[in-house]
Amino acid sequence: MKQLKSLVIFLALFAAACGGSGITVKDVAATRALFEEQKCSICHGAKGEGGVGPTLKTGLPMGRTVEELTTRISNGSGVMPAFKDKLSQEQISELAKFVYKEIQGR
Repeated sequence: MKQLKSLVIFLALFAAACGGSGITVKDVAATRALFEEQKCSICHGAKGEGGVGPTLKTGLPMGRTVEELTTRISNGSGVMPAFKDKLSQEQISELAKFVYKEIQGR
């Protein structure tokens, strides 16, 4: 059992050292611009630190998968508007990956 635990820890550290999640944003600069253009930064802060809306760097948002972030951006939640009628599915997907990788650092 100890060997299995050691192996799991080693593999987790190895994956993290190699880039971890394998999730990449196609064009970070363009997606950052989209984050600004769609006013995401007004509520969530330019670096996801929060403000009017919640931080994207701690708490529940840090537990969400890219798929869950994609759904949240698509459908909105509470006072957050839905973007499924404003953005393409690819743009929404890139925003979710941007939050996950660039803002949350995962």
